[in-house]
Amino acid sequence: MHAKNFTKDVFFTKMRLKQKITIQDIAKKAGVSACTVSRVFNKHPYVKDEVSSNVLSVARQLDYTPKFATVEKKIAILINGLHSFKRPGYENIIFYSIMKRTAELGYGVEIVPLHENKYHFERFVKGAVSLVYSPETTAMVREKTGTPIVTVNNFIPGLSHVCSDHRGGSRKAVEYLVSKGHRRIGLMLNNLVNWGDMERAKGFKSELSRNGITVEENLISTSSPRGNTLEIMAKMMRHKPTAIFAAGENIGLEVTHALNLLNFRIPEDVSILSFENVGVSEYLTPALTTIDQGLYAIGEETVNTLVRIIEQGADGPESIVLPNQLIERDSVKNLE
Repeated sequence: MHAKNFTKDVFFTKMRLKQKITIQDIAKKAGVSACTVSRVFNKHPYVKDEVSSNVLSVARQLDYTPKFATVEKKIAILINGLHSFKRPGYENIIFYSIMKRTAELGYGVEIVPLHENKYHFERFVKGAVSLVYSPETTAMVREKTGTPIVTVNNFIPGLSHVCSDHRGGSRKAVEYLVSKGHRRIGLMLNNLVNWGDMERAKGFKSELSRNGITVEENLISTSSPRGNTLEIMAKMMRHKPTAIFAAGENIGLEVTHALNLLNFRIPEDVSILSFENVGVSEYLTPALTTIDQGLYAIGEETVNTLVRIIEQGADGPESIVLPNQLIERDSVKNLE
């Protein structure tokens, strides 16, 4: 074999061997966990200097090169699962706003579906934004300590959160409908389990009571499980509401569609007021009067809050509540 070919073969053999080295190999030789090795490579602040030196020394001995470039400034976005982004609306707009602001501040991003990866800090990040809302995934987030987490439109004790004023938004909706002469007002929610929906229900009921209107439970319903909105609307309309408050970003679309199928005219037969579905509500016929949460502002403020906590620290959980705005369009009839 020619010397030139021999040298070339040795070179490629070394490259193949080099590529086969993993953080598990480094962890075994260094006498630490793979998790600790990942912390060292990501320059996590809570790794002891002697441990870090040992891991890096072993990595050099094994001629190890990380498979991906280490991002020193990286945050995680915690989601229920990729299915959350199937439909246009809330999740997509919040996600876009978070990604945009994160890039502007020079941070990288790791998307973490909690159901697929419970140990979501294995690669380690500086902090995390939580876009999860179910009791199950909320409990999983609550278990995570030692890394700053800011929740979006969800209250988890001990964690900072940025949200719209859910109760205030519902009160504003009812106040507007009452001012137009409506006193039999239905409420349609995603569910009565998530914190935000419970807050909206409380605001709805309290504003009815404040106006001397009896709360009728048969005019309050949820769209959970999905797919039964038509049936729910058929039952609710038997009790003759003059207006329905669809208190969710996609629910307004479902309620409008169901009422059309049931041959109820909006707003001639029944009025609709929804929580905003950005880019959709204004183009429906009729265009929906809505409560606008300011989703872009929520996403941006969430990132600002998380980065501030990461870089400056915090004495305790921060609570930031942003105001809602009523956008008047064509879906509410004046009964006065």
